[in-house]
Amino acid sequence: ATSLTVSITGIAGPGGESPEKPQGLVYIATYDGKTLKVSKNFFSGDRQTVRLKTACEALEMLIRAAESYRHE
Repeated sequence: ATSLTVSITGIAGPGGESPEKPQGLVYIATYDGKTLKVSKNFFSGDRQTVRLKTACEALEMLIRAAESYRHE
């Protein structure tokens, strides 16, 4: 069974954005079986940059979730 999960959705561009969902808007979530944490982010840059920033933030969130999970 999976103990930790991470999920990502958003608009990396180019295209697909709207006034309500601008390019660079990314939601990242982690779940450890008990606690769901969701982060709303606005990353600037081109598609590659937004994707790289998203991956880095997702990994940092997953590490924090793993550290919290380990201490329980």
